[in-house]
Amino acid sequence: MRLTIKNLSVSYENIVIDSLNLTVENGEFCTLIGHSGTGKSTILKSVAGLIDIQADDITLNGESILTLSADKREIGFVFQKPLLFPHLTVEENISFSLEIRKWSSIKKVNRVNELIQLLELEGLEKRYPNEISGGQQQRVAIGRAMAFNPKIILMDEPFSSLDPRLRISMGEFLKELQIKLNLTIVFVTHDPLEALRLSDKIAFVHQKTIIQNDIPNVIYNKPKAKIIGDFFGKANWIDGIVKDNMFSCDFFKIEMIVEEGLYTVLLRPHQIEILEGDVWLIEQVKLLGKETHYLLRFKDHFIWVEVKGEPKNKLGDTVNIHIENIQHYLKR
Repeated sequence: MRLTIKNLSVSYENIVIDSLNLTVENGEFCTLIGHSGTGKSTILKSVAGLIDIQADDITLNGESILTLSADKREIGFVFQKPLLFPHLTVEENISFSLEIRKWSSIKKVNRVNELIQLLELEGLEKRYPNEISGGQQQRVAIGRAMAFNPKIILMDEPFSSLDPRLRISMGEFLKELQIKLNLTIVFVTHDPLEALRLSDKIAFVHQKTIIQNDIPNVIYNKPKAKIIGDFFGKANWIDGIVKDNMFSCDFFKIEMIVEEGLYTVLLRPHQIEILEGDVWLIEQVKLLGKETHYLLRFKDHFIWVEVKGEPKNKLGDTVNIHIENIQHYLKR
């Protein structure tokens, strides 16, 4: 189900969203990400019809839902907390939306049984929310949102309350489910690694609108703004000048075939190689899992370098660096 948002604006006391546009293709997992307070949850509520908005249109497969009430939009919504009914069992929670829509008893039973199996909740059907784990509760919440075959599923930080290990496994479970059923999902998270792992597209929300909407690899390696590059991990931003097809700064020169002018290049830590030498002073050494992170200083310049394996250099050593090529830049 293809979602299109055209020129969305939302105001409370102040403008929260301003002239935002977004298209999510059928069967796509689109993640809204950005710093706190940028309006990500507001976008979901706007699509779901839960708040007052101004927009040229919001469509599903080309059909406008802008004037429909929330209960007529056929949209599933999974919140940050499962919000299950404590007095209802697992199967009763899942079938709740079917009761409202007056599905027949046979259809309800068949659909609930289908979802119980799909969500791997067998044996828990008669249990109450306080009798199952946090991850199982969130699966029930997903089942409730899916039960009536919604056109699209909106998810507002559904795994943020889970511990890191369970959060990863639940994300993997959701991604497998999305691919298997060809679900269209709009997902909100603050976790950049979660977004990179799960998404087909990532839409970065900043200054009341979306400033980049791209596949994960492009968002990470070719961000359109510094704030995006920094959000997705350590980023070395190096200012320099291009003249005669050469980029130069205080500590290196490299071929860069662009028009002359002032540029800022992006170097991710893994794109820099450490060599023997006496130019850069090692100020920090951190072993993180299978990688070593170095912070190097030359005069007033600092860069992060990431290498595989355990440290081969120690704090206080001096080294040189090698940069093979420039993969991304911003013109100043």
